[in-house]
Amino acid sequence: METAYWPMRSLLRSVLGVSADAPGPDVLEAITAVMDERDPGLLPWLPLVATVLDVECFPTPEVAALAEEFRKARLEDTVVRFLTAALLEPTVLVVDDVHLMDDASADLLASICRRVARRPWLVVVMRRESEQGFRPAAHDH
Repeated sequence: METAYWPMRSLLRSVLGVSADAPGPDVLEAITAVMDERDPGLLPWLPLVATVLDVECFPTPEVAALAEEFRKARLEDTVVRFLTAALLEPTVLVVDDVHLMDDASADLLASICRRVARRPWLVVVMRRESEQGFRPAAHDH
């Protein structure tokens, strides 16, 4: 896949309970509802979650002030924090064909996997043997 975060969109839309063809405003409303209810401190970073979902969102002052070299790390941290707020119950996250992932998606999935031990989640990835895409670290559970 060449589109950044494309494989992660269906995962996040599923978590939000919105369909693949839901319009952007509906997706933003679902993201905002989770943030409002479960972690209001995430609201300034909403545009970063919207980026992964490929939804248009005006930048907040916090995102606008974020230096480019810190944007990727902040995005990954924000998405993991968002998932933590959204997934309160034990959850199985299934991601197929990770050998086809773009680098941004693979890095985001790696960030999720690094933190899964502290969450009630099981991350199941399926891949073909390949040098490309997501490759789980040897220490990942």
